[in-house]
Amino acid sequence: MVDAARDMLFRGEEEGWYATLLDAGKCLEDSGAKHKHLVIVWSTILESLSLNTSIREITVYTKRKSAEDLERLFEVVRSSKTIRSLNVYSFTNLNFFPRYNGHLPVEVSENYSLCSFRLLAMCEVTPESIWFDMYNTSWRNAGIVARAAHFVNRTRRDRRCALALKTVSRHPALMEELAEVLSVSDAKVASLIQARLSDMQGIHEFMRLAGVVKDRVTCRPRGDGRKQLHDLNEDCWRHVMRYVQLEDVRWSSETVDGTALP
Repeated sequence: MVDAARDMLFRGEEEGWYATLLDAGKCLEDSGAKHKHLVIVWSTILESLSLNTSIREITVYTKRKSAEDLERLFEVVRSSKTIRSLNVYSFTNLNFFPRYNGHLPVEVSENYSLCSFRLLAMCEVTPESIWFDMYNTSWRNAGIVARAAHFVNRTRRDRRCALALKTVSRHPALMEELAEVLSVSDAKVASLIQARLSDMQGIHEFMRLAGVVKDRVTCRPRGDGRKQLHDLNEDCWRHVMRYVQLEDVRWSSETVDGTALP
């Protein structure tokens, strides 16, 4: 990977990161043997990336095949809780890069931060390549945010969108992405998420989202006069909710919305 440090673009705000990048670039400029020092520079950049918490987007231009360098970059992105966009532009063929080039697999699917992946290179994207995993993960995360946005805006209030909102609430990067989609502040989106999650905790909304009822929980009177589900007060239902999650209710083909977003 030639001139990697010089050709990498980052978005961040921490002065320490800029200082590191400038030092890396100076190392290349002052060195007569650039390839000798490139490994040191690249390692410095990757180490800084792994520690940085302000960078949201990375763009990489590479002129040579370097599976090891790309794999190390992907590992940083996979482990990152803040990087939401990765763009890779290559001037060479990248078909050489397998799904698992090293000793351990890069489990990109475990990442819930990356929402955008763009690849411009001479290579074929197949299920056997790491590129497929990167695209699939970013599409999944972007779809989760899109469904959560529908639930927050009340344009779709189905089970899939409710579960998406719960997923977003557990991942700060997805919350930031949702804030951008809704064009609101991070504080505002946190407030909206909390309000919508609170709404779905009630017995009627929970059962509706689970597909058990259409509107409200209504039980036929018992002959012995004992209390039934709809008689539970808020405190009792809150206790029940400690042991039951929306994900625990079995899906039914009759209740699942067939127009789910990707």
